[in-house]
Amino acid sequence: MVEAEERMPEVIVSVVDDGQPISIHQLDKVFWQFYPVDGDGGKMPSTYQLGLYTTKRLVELQGGRVWAQSQPGRGSRFSFSLPDWGVSQ
Repeated sequence: MVEAEERMPEVIVSVVDDGQPISIHQLDKVFWQFYPVDGDGGKMPSTYQLGLYTTKRLVELQGGRVWAQSQPGRGSRFSFSLPDWGVSQ
């Protein structure tokens, strides 16, 4: 599910996933460049999280921030904020 809300002075967009949660010791590292997150059974997955790293860099270059939250049984929430530039519809 994708959520968006205006919370002055920024706009926050979140992607909510009710799947497998991210462990607490990995949660602060998922945005690192080349950080491999453990897969099932301790095996290394085939990705190095470059998408999350790139997203973080692009959002920060525009004056925003990126973060993730995760809870067992509730899945994960990946969010980013960007400044509200006051663009009218």
